[in-house]
Amino acid sequence: MDIISKVCIIGRPNVGKSTLFNALAKKRLSVVDPLAGTTRDSVSIYLQKDETFFELVDTGGIMDDTKDTISQAVQKQVDNAIATADVIVFVVDVRNGITPVDKNIANRLRKNKTPIILVANKADNLQFEQDAPEFYKLGLGEPIAVSALHKIGSTDLMNRILELIPESNQPDAFKDILKIAFIGRRNAGKSTLLNKITGQKRVVVSEIPGTTRDAINILIEKDGKKLLLLDTPGLRKKVRVDTSVEFFSRFRAEKAVRFADVVFFLLDATQSISIVDKHIAEFLDRQYKPCIILLNKWDLVKQSNPKFTPQDFLKYLGSNMPNLLFAPVSGISALTGMNLKETMGLAYELHAQAKTRVTTSELNKIIEKSVKAYAPFSKSRIEPKIYYGTQVSTSPPTIVLSVNRPDLFSPDYKRYILNKFRESLPFSEIPFRVLFRRA
Repeated sequence: MDIISKVCIIGRPNVGKSTLFNALAKKRLSVVDPLAGTTRDSVSIYLQKDETFFELVDTGGIMDDTKDTISQAVQKQVDNAIATADVIVFVVDVRNGITPVDKNIANRLRKNKTPIILVANKADNLQFEQDAPEFYKLGLGEPIAVSALHKIGSTDLMNRILELIPESNQPDAFKDILKIAFIGRRNAGKSTLLNKITGQKRVVVSEIPGTTRDAINILIEKDGKKLLLLDTPGLRKKVRVDTSVEFFSRFRAEKAVRFADVVFFLLDATQSISIVDKHIAEFLDRQYKPCIILLNKWDLVKQSNPKFTPQDFLKYLGSNMPNLLFAPVSGISALTGMNLKETMGLAYELHAQAKTRVTTSELNKIIEKSVKAYAPFSKSRIEPKIYYGTQVSTSPPTIVLSVNRPDLFSPDYKRYILNKFRESLPFSEIPFRVLFRRA
């Protein structure tokens, strides 16, 4: 269910919707490219302006020719955005004048009771600004002349949006939200899973790999709890990324992971682990984010081998992704929703683990016991010593060990101490840091 106001930007392809979206968001979130139809999915961001919260949505371009499967899916998605919007921002290109597609869109919008803001974009100079009134003919009121590229008129547009947002749609506790990023290689089932969780087709799903080009944010309320779901573009080997669209898609996928509280890393259980999967695992290891490895299409694996369990998959994962051995594994079906409720519950558990604090006395008991069982050794004449440890932060939990000389501790011994903490502390299934600092 949508719990705050939604402002949808619509229009035909290449009128500057994504550029306007980025200008209003003051971030580069939506792909801007000369290629018509670059935005396939509804990309959104949650903004706060003064005391007003709202979701700003950039939609795919509305076209007359929708013969291919993806175009049809995009149009259905735009229809859904229009149906659920609290405010519609209809963008036209002042340089091209009124086109037949603009007229068709205007006819559809006039039948809708939703407040509409008509935006005449690309008014880069006085001549184009003076041409803006031509769009009065669309019957949607006075157009606001802007240049999204040069950020001219964006303040006036934002003020108009704020005037039209219903006050009744403001949430009381916007901050208490679990942010989950969905990441994986192309066609792993991320978008299908996202649609299953939300209960509606918010993301274009196609058999064509790479359907999702943008990082997509969807805010929902499920079982009385708020969730921000971050779907990301399917990743592939860097050597094959040769377009600006692909470059920014990869950048946004990585940014979504850094922003998230928990990561759902999807693997296709019917396929072997690929080089891309391994690269994603290495990236996740560096981010110190709680992670659940989702074995999608697990129902198909069970049909072919009923005795096979996710634990049987662990040995295979361990040899291919040793840096994610701590992460729990869940066999799911994005299509049917199998094990989805349990997986969502696990996400909350991992988030709680990441916020856990332990006392200094508890840490020092573990250190004392570990050193007694296996004392650090160095070829130097100086004996390595750990004086004490303390937890300095959460999310991720970070433990600092005060020692005489950090360089005296071998990588093997540092791993030994980390594993001892993992065995004894209440955050065994999440990544955490152990830092050796000179006292």
